[in-house]
Amino acid sequence: MNVTIRQRARANNRTSLYLDVYYGKGLSKRVTIGRIYNNPKGKFEKLYNKNIQAKAEDMKIEILLGKSPYSFFKNSDRISREASFTEYFKKKAEVMKYRGQCQFYGSYLQFIKFSKEKNILFSDLTASYIEDYQYFLYHRGRSKRNTPLSRTTSTSYFEKFCATIKFAQKEGVIFKTELALVSKEKHIQPKREYLTEIEIKRLSTIKTNHKILLNAFIFCCYTGLRFKDMKSLQKKDVVQVNENEYELVLVMNKTQDVVSVPLHPQALNILNSSQTNLPTDRFFKDLKYSNEMNKRLREIALQADINKHIFFYTSRHSFASNLLNKGVDIMVIKDLLGHKNLVTTQIYAKMSSGKKHNDVKLLDSL
Repeated sequence: MNVTIRQRARANNRTSLYLDVYYGKGLSKRVTIGRIYNNPKGKFEKLYNKNIQAKAEDMKIEILLGKSPYSFFKNSDRISREASFTEYFKKKAEVMKYRGQCQFYGSYLQFIKFSKEKNILFSDLTASYIEDYQYFLYHRGRSKRNTPLSRTTSTSYFEKFCATIKFAQKEGVIFKTELALVSKEKHIQPKREYLTEIEIKRLSTIKTNHKILLNAFIFCCYTGLRFKDMKSLQKKDVVQVNENEYELVLVMNKTQDVVSVPLHPQALNILNSSQTNLPTDRFFKDLKYSNEMNKRLREIALQADINKHIFFYTSRHSFASNLLNKGVDIMVIKDLLGHKNLVTTQIYAKMSSGKKHNDVKLLDSL
């Protein structure tokens, strides 16, 4: 086996970085890593290039050591219209899980239940068959705890299923699909809880045996980081702007984009209280995401007289919503959250009530 890091020029002064994996006997595969700046300007673009290049080197080593889904060439890598969709779905789900998008694998597991472990071909994916799987997810799908799937989870799993079919079309496995003929279930936006500034301050005063978890949650209420970005946060990601001001500069795991977030004094105090010495030391390395962790958070919230069904992700909602309530421009919030699409950020505008109350009070001046 041989793995080579290669580059290809792209538009907008960018270069695509990818791995050329050669398995021998004429078998090879291209693994896309990301795009780097040709002439990086400023610390953000330089840091972004550095992280993408490091990611390429790390992935190359993992492939050579046999620790990556790309380490082995499977017969399913060469597929045709009459090949197994089940095998293709499994392979794609494993790759996406490796990249951190676990819901692809969740969708695959539901599909195995739906198909009763039969080998489904690409030619079997008619519009009616796809609609049957969609119905299964919304009305018969069960979680690991044998509870019905939430509507949000069902929607996400079906989207990942459709995305897999589109991947196959993009890769030339199939030339057309019947996805356009499928009548999709209407997605109902779930109610998103968030904590107010008063509730966050009240929560931070609670004494608990799970202090690391509580500190991590409070920290994300003031920074808006996702759990995975918070957990991978290192001492070198904290940059001093001037004498008394600091900011986080990091590459987000989900999008691989560089984001810069000014550090609130409360967030900075939490970081200073952790035991970190080396630049590569992580602040919250011992935390592991689980349902039990979210249960503990809700128990701590109840101690602070907060009767809301919160999850760790509620911290990100709280960060965005409280900024909106303070009148911060939504484009600034978009950049702080690292969203690529403004529509995603606008979801928080529907959640936030503070700005609405202030706007209604303007009636007094009419």
